[in-house]
Amino acid sequence: MIQDLDKESVVDSVLYYTEKSIALKNKYNDKIPFLEYTTLGEYHRIIKNDNQTALHYYLEAANSKSYETDLIFIFHEISKLYGEEGNVAKEKEYLQKYVEKKQQHDLNRKRDLNYAINEILNKKEQTHTSKQNRLLILISVIALISLVLFF
Repeated sequence: MIQDLDKESVVDSVLYYTEKSIALKNKYNDKIPFLEYTTLGEYHRIIKNDNQTALHYYLEAANSKSYETDLIFIFHEISKLYGEEGNVAKEKEYLQKYVEKKQQHDLNRKRDLNYAINEILNKKEQTHTSKQNRLLILISVIALISLVLFF
């Protein structure tokens, strides 16, 4: 069971299978090893306290084809590592990339949310208008029948 495993063997297994995953992705020309590179970066940063190797893998992740939201995280991590090693120019460069991606992501989320809200409101308005139209038709039919019957 997992509880019986010690932390080191679990970490070593994560490293082993992550490296195997990258090898397979490279073998089959899979161009999206973002998760694997990020995992290796985290491994070297947190477990091994090796910021240089972590930075290498984070840069690999940033250069791989990935989703915009993934880049927000990775640019922030790269900026922090450059800051820790005292490379202010690179820290600022990646901090700027982080800020730009984060702002664009927030703008897209806001736009998508507004679109969804507008769609819901439009549907409600259409439903309300449809009910009003049915009521008007019903009143018109009753009025027409009344006119025919009484005149």
